[in-house]
Amino acid sequence: MKVIPLISLIVVHYAIVSTCGVTADPTGDVKAQTKKVLETIDRLLEKAGTHKSKLLTAHVWLADGLTDKTFPCGQTYWLKSW
Repeated sequence: MKVIPLISLIVVHYAIVSTCGVTADPTGDVKAQTKKVLETIDRLLEKAGTHKSKLLTAHVWLADGLTDKTFPCGQTYWLKSW
């Protein structure tokens, strides 16, 4: 029997790469989880033959972004690292 995946981690269509909703294990603080998610996104983009420098858009969903100010630090560092 051939197993057909129900979800793709990445999809490429006409040179546009889309990733699935990338989540981290719910361990550590927001900064640690953000680091894990961004590392996963880097790996997915590399598999697709592209790089974060070519991002069109990114959506970030936090359970409560108002109570933890460490998220922007991780995100900003990731975006500046290219």
